[in-house]
Amino acid sequence: MRSLTYLELIRGNRDFRNLLAGQFISELGNWFNFIAALGLVRLVSDASPLAAGLFFVARLIPFAIMSPIAGTFVDRFSRRKVMIVTDIARTVIALAFLFVKDPGDLWIAYAATILLHTLGAFFDGAKNAAAPNLTGREGLLAGTALLFSTKF
Repeated sequence: MRSLTYLELIRGNRDFRNLLAGQFISELGNWFNFIAALGLVRLVSDASPLAAGLFFVARLIPFAIMSPIAGTFVDRFSRRKVMIVTDIARTVIALAFLFVKDPGDLWIAYAATILLHTLGAFFDGAKNAAAPNLTGREGLLAGTALLFSTKF
């Protein structure tokens, strides 16, 4: 069996091409959120190392805990719907950062970060599970490499 090249997969598979483009845009949003949210936390907390550390914990722990649960969840439901619903919910949740104005509001930033990364685990689980269905056996190697190359 011959594997597709990156170019063959992108040119010949519209559904995968759309997923890849959406993934790239989503990762850009995640990266900009990280930079802006960390800057906000540092600004509001007067560059407190503890506040920044809590921000990193709020990003990492939910994803690590929820990823196994999300994998099981997306096997039972429509992966496409899970990706759409989680991305819409993450868009709404990201607006919560607008309400952080002083150190007493930092809990909003932490809660929003926890929710964003909890839902991110579901999105990533659905995306990773959907990729083989979109690429087929011949495009799986190229498709997986392309999807993981979008990580910032």
